Amino acid sequence: MTTVRRAARAALLTVLATAAALVAAAPAAHAAETVGARATVATDGTPLNIRTGPGTGTAVV
Repeated sequence: MTTVRRAARAALLTVLATAAALVAAAPAAHAAETVGARATVATDGTPLNIRTGPGTGTAVV
Protein backbone atom coordinates (compact mmCIF):
# COMPACT_ATOMS: atom_id res chain seq x y z
CA MET A 1 0.00 0.00 0.00
CA THR A 2 1.39 3.40 -0.93
CA THR A 3 2.03 6.16 1.57
CA VAL A 4 -0.76 8.27 0.03
CA ARG A 5 -3.25 5.42 0.35
CA ARG A 6 -2.22 4.81 3.96
CA ALA A 7 -2.67 8.49 4.79
CA ALA A 8 -6.07 8.58 3.06
CA ARG A 9 -7.17 5.42 4.85
CA ALA A 10 -6.01 6.79 8.21
CA ALA A 11 -7.88 10.05 7.59
CA LEU A 12 -11.05 8.17 6.63
CA LEU A 13 -10.84 5.96 9.71
CA THR A 14 -10.38 9.05 11.89
CA VAL A 15 -13.48 10.68 10.38
CA LEU A 16 -15.53 7.50 10.83
CA ALA A 17 -14.38 7.07 14.42
CA THR A 18 -15.24 10.71 15.20
CA ALA A 19 -18.68 10.33 13.62
CA ALA A 20 -19.32 7.15 15.60
CA ALA A 21 -18.32 8.87 18.83
CA LEU A 22 -20.65 11.81 18.10
CA VAL A 23 -23.57 9.51 17.36
CA ALA A 24 -22.91 7.49 20.52
CA ALA A 25 -22.80 10.67 22.63
CA ALA A 26 -26.01 12.16 21.14
CA PRO A 27 -29.02 12.13 23.43
CA ALA A 28 -31.65 9.54 22.60
CA ALA A 29 -34.75 10.78 20.81
CA HIS A 30 -37.95 10.56 22.80
CA ALA A 31 -41.32 9.71 21.30
CA ALA A 32 -43.97 12.40 21.44
CA GLU A 33 -46.55 12.02 24.17
CA THR A 34 -49.61 10.13 22.99
CA VAL A 35 -52.87 12.03 23.29
CA GLY A 36 -56.15 10.23 23.85
CA ALA A 37 -58.77 9.80 21.13
CA ARG A 38 -60.37 13.13 22.05
CA ALA A 39 -58.55 16.39 22.58
CA THR A 40 -59.22 20.12 22.27
CA VAL A 41 -56.92 22.04 19.96
CA ALA A 42 -56.93 25.86 19.87
CA THR A 43 -56.17 27.11 16.35
CA ASP A 44 -57.14 30.79 16.69
CA GLY A 45 -59.62 30.42 13.82
CA THR A 46 -57.16 28.95 11.29
CA PRO A 47 -57.63 25.49 9.75
CA LEU A 48 -55.94 22.56 11.44
CA ASN A 49 -54.18 20.11 9.13
CA ILE A 50 -53.70 16.66 10.62
CA ARG A 51 -50.81 14.95 8.81
CA THR A 52 -49.67 11.36 8.38
CA GLY A 53 -46.18 12.13 9.71
CA PRO A 54 -43.91 14.86 11.04
CA GLY A 55 -43.33 18.03 9.08
CA THR A 56 -45.21 19.64 6.23
CA GLY A 57 -43.88 17.20 3.63
CA THR A 58 -46.32 14.46 4.61
CA ALA A 59 -49.91 14.01 3.42
CA VAL A 60 -52.85 15.70 5.10
CA VAL A 61 -55.31 13.20 6.58
